[in-house]
Amino acid sequence: KQWYQRRVRGALPCHRGSGVYQPCMDFCIQQLNQNHPIHLYVEGKVNTRRALIRPKWGVGRLIMDCEHPPIVIPFIHRGMEDVLPLYCAVPRPFKKVTILVGEPLTLLL
Repeated sequence: KQWYQRRVRGALPCHRGSGVYQPCMDFCIQQLNQNHPIHLYVEGKVNTRRALIRPKWGVGRLIMDCEHPPIVIPFIHRGMEDVLPLYCAVPRPFKKVTILVGEPLTLLL
């Protein structure tokens, strides 16, 4: 039931520190194998420094364990910290958010 409730809201319960072999990762691989998109924050946490954080190993597992190479669309957004600052429960509308989307990457394995 917990999986279903979180899935409906669009979030999966991956636990930091539990490694790359956990149910949420298996579920993501299943989704990719069925050509369903998934959305990842590869840094694995909320970035409060506005600096690039080392990507987590789980991304590599998702790519390597897929039945076919996934298409990766890189993107970055800036300004969400102004829309919903840390420890703020109410979003602040009409703030500037910039989204940069790169060219799709086809991975050859």
